Amino acid sequence: MSSTKLTQINLSAIMFQFILKPAASGLYGFASFFLIIIISKYFVTFIGTTNSFNVDITDLQLSFLGFFFVFLINFLKNLQNYKSAE
Repeated sequence: MSSTKLTQINLSAIMFQFILKPAASGLYGFASFFLIIIISKYFVTFIGTTNSFNVDITDLQLSFLGFFFVFLINFLKNLQNYKSAE
């Protein structure tokens, strides 16, 4: 096997482990934060303290924080496993 093929395989494995897996987990974090925000806004509207139910850009920004935190946690966990395997 050539060294470029080996490098390409290692690069794709590293890309999968450090980018794609944490990004997929980050999407779950985004979705869970967004769902919690939507449910809480729905209950506030249902109770009657506000008359309208709308999603603002700040809701998406808070949900992006969920993506960032879960991505970071999984990235650091994979990094720790990678360093301990060496």
